[in-house]
Amino acid sequence: MRSLAILLWGAASVTADAAEHRSAVYGKPSEALAVQAVHNFAKCIVDRTPQGAEKVLAMDFRTKEYSEALRTLARGHEDHCLNGGDRMRSNRVLLAGGLAEALLNAKGVIAHLARATAYDPTKPPIESRALSETISICIVREEPGKVANLFGTEPASEAENRATQALGGTLVKCVPSGKTMKMNRPALRALLALAAYRAAQNNSPATTPASGS
Repeated sequence: MRSLAILLWGAASVTADAAEHRSAVYGKPSEALAVQAVHNFAKCIVDRTPQGAEKVLAMDFRTKEYSEALRTLARGHEDHCLNGGDRMRSNRVLLAGGLAEALLNAKGVIAHLARATAYDPTKPPIESRALSETISICIVREEPGKVANLFGTEPASEAENRATQALGGTLVKCVPSGKTMKMNRPALRALLALAAYRAAQNNSPATTPASGS
């Protein structure tokens, strides 16, 4: 028995607030605006410091060092990437996923996602560090075209909803037997971006056998 529930929203863990001036996005945002704000913030970080984002995503997300590095990267870009005085607070998966998606776009990977993420027996195997990562890598490799289509939609849009629904059958297929997992649309998009980025990095010419982080 396997199941996976995709919640339409439930993104209450994603918030953004202003220290002084409070706008519609950063004061008490709707869930849609909050998700869009995280994506815009992540893109701004990558536009300004792509190497910093790459360094963070190369780390093992299970470690304290990763959490601290992601937090430092975000704090270091608040002055440039948010309205003056604002601070971003986000579930770290959504922020990391936004960074991964922005890097995939910047590198032009999404246009040839199937080739970039396909299993390559000459490369070291990808060590799956969590059930969510196992499922996400499976989805990316099973349906790279549909995943690329998802990345081409506006976050929190009806188009994103349709693109997510198109992956429903693959989601169920990729959940290991006996496992159950719940995630909302923003989390699914973020996890797929992280999986696609990791698979593409693993397949890159510079990749050599490593410990998996």
